[in-house]
Amino acid sequence: MKINYQQFYYLFLLAMIGMSTQSCVSNKAFQTARTTTEGEVSYGGGISLPRADFFEGVQDTLGASEPLSLGGFVLEFFGRYGINEKLDIGLNASLIGTSNFDVKYQFLGDHESEIAGSISAGVGILRIDGNGGVLEFNLPAYFSWHPSENFAIYASPRYIFRRVGDDSANFLGGLGGLKIGGRNAFFAEYGFLGTNSDIFGSQTQLNMGFGINLN
Repeated sequence: MKINYQQFYYLFLLAMIGMSTQSCVSNKAFQTARTTTEGEVSYGGGISLPRADFFEGVQDTLGASEPLSLGGFVLEFFGRYGINEKLDIGLNASLIGTSNFDVKYQFLGDHESEIAGSISAGVGILRIDGNGGVLEFNLPAYFSWHPSENFAIYASPRYIFRRVGDDSANFLGGLGGLKIGGRNAFFAEYGFLGTNSDIFGSQTQLNMGFGINLN
């Protein structure tokens, strides 16, 4: 069987770009709506399993007869610092090389209340040689219910603007998750982002992680 090395190269490059464009930390939370306590640092790590449908230009390049769906495995690291009781800042990074900085403000509840709500704004970046890189602006909100000290349910609707090289797209979606544990806790999340772009496809993502010194 003759191997088409050019198609193999394009497929490999596409997989790397696919995982990268999904891992600017836009569809991950690893946090509830509560902010980090003033003067303290919370941190942790986890994994993301993204999957996305790809666009017509990719089908043409690879000679595929149907839309392509590619997934990946990404290691994630995160940290947050409490500015005051209502405001914190966060930094996320992945093994692929993405990074994201965000600011979160808690407008509903406090560190002891059963219901909490917050808004956030962030920017994510990744450099891809020959592709111009990825730039992303994300505007998530967070709402969480804390029925006990060791359990919380949270949801995060969000809007994302993503630019890859000369192409850009708008995404709407969100994620839902569970926090199991107290100051040290396990996270499990599932998210979806949809778009009407002719270039990018919708994406789903499963995230699992562990955090330390949490609220």
